[in-house]
Amino acid sequence: MPSAPPPAARPPGAGPLPASTPGPVRMHGYARARPATPAPTQEKPPPAPPTPVQKRPKGRLFLGAVLCAGILWPAVEVWNAFFRYRGWGTVEGRVIELAPPWDGEVASVEVREGEWVEQGALLVRLRSLELEQERTRLDDALRIERAAMEAALGELQLTAALRAEERQDRRHKAAADHLAALGDLLREKTVLESLERQRSRRDGLREQGIVSDESYSDLLLQEQGQRAKVEKLEAAVEELRLRADVSSPDESAAARTLRPHLLRLTALREERKQLDERLAQGEIRAPVGGRVIERACFVGERASKGRGLVSVLENDSMHVLLYLDQEQSRALEVGDRIPLRVEPHQELVHCTVEHKGVELEPAPKSVQRHYASDARLLPVVLRPEPDVRRAGLLRIGEVATWPLEWRWPWNTRRESEDESGPRDAAATALRGQDARAR
Repeated sequence: MPSAPPPAARPPGAGPLPASTPGPVRMHGYARARPATPAPTQEKPPPAPPTPVQKRPKGRLFLGAVLCAGILWPAVEVWNAFFRYRGWGTVEGRVIELAPPWDGEVASVEVREGEWVEQGALLVRLRSLELEQERTRLDDALRIERAAMEAALGELQLTAALRAEERQDRRHKAAADHLAALGDLLREKTVLESLERQRSRRDGLREQGIVSDESYSDLLLQEQGQRAKVEKLEAAVEELRLRADVSSPDESAAARTLRPHLLRLTALREERKQLDERLAQGEIRAPVGGRVIERACFVGERASKGRGLVSVLENDSMHVLLYLDQEQSRALEVGDRIPLRVEPHQELVHCTVEHKGVELEPAPKSVQRHYASDARLLPVVLRPEPDVRRAGLLRIGEVATWPLEWRWPWNTRRESEDESGPRDAAATALRGQDARAR
């Protein structure tokens, strides 16, 4: 069944629809009564919305901040590079690096980093197995040579005694006495050398307080008495030798027999002495008084010849080398006291002008970027105060700057009127700059 056509469109501005009259309505072939439709009520139009307030763009504040930062940052960089500091310099000092004289092993380390040491203080003790074995070998060779010489001397004494009994001659008796005295002399020399070695060993023990002064004095007296005894025996041997030369021509044969032993003993003793000197070099001591700034060795490590073990900063050698142009250097005189800034310390370090250089030179690489590439500068040596040096605030190689100090005019006049106080070099330089600017 075809559907009913849609109602026609109403023109704009038409009034309300008239009330429809009830009538039959046909739906799907059935007739049904249509209810009456009430007339619609006229509604009030809704109120108009308020006009929105225009909002300011949020990006303007950000752009303003970026613009201000872009203007201030170059200004700060220019200020720091050209106007904030008058000069740059470096912290320097005399650092002594101590190295072993031969390859060995670190036996003990007596100091730590940052410790203050006196001149001659023991820093590191080394040991060398090769040198110790060589010393043992020399000691054995010395004992064997002394035994051989004593055996040869005993044979000569026995021969001389037999000849004296056979001939009953005064000449042979003089030769035998001479040989006996020579043997006593050699024996007493050996005893004297033993006492000397004991005394040299106890010297170090006495410094450490291990050996008492009484025992050391007894040993010293024994050595002196033995030396006097050896001198007397030498005189007696010389006298007997003269007698034997006159009375017996066989003494030369005995001297020829003992001379090789004596020469070998002398050579071994000299070699032993040189070896002791080399072993003594294994005790590395401080050549100057100062502070240990580096310790590059540990106990049991292998120490190579020429490799630095300990570095010592000499006392009162730390200073600041400030590089200034000619105009700035004229404002400083010897004895002036100026403040320096050393990063990363926040407080100023006061230094005294010690002396000024005699010729212009280029700045070092660490501060060269603050000056012109071809600038010739005058180095000025500044000495920090004793409290700063003792506290260890400065380090070798740090960069020091001389900041610009601002003074109000009334403060400047007050400083110029005060003649009793020390001269402030920073204020003097600032007054000179103000005068040149005017």
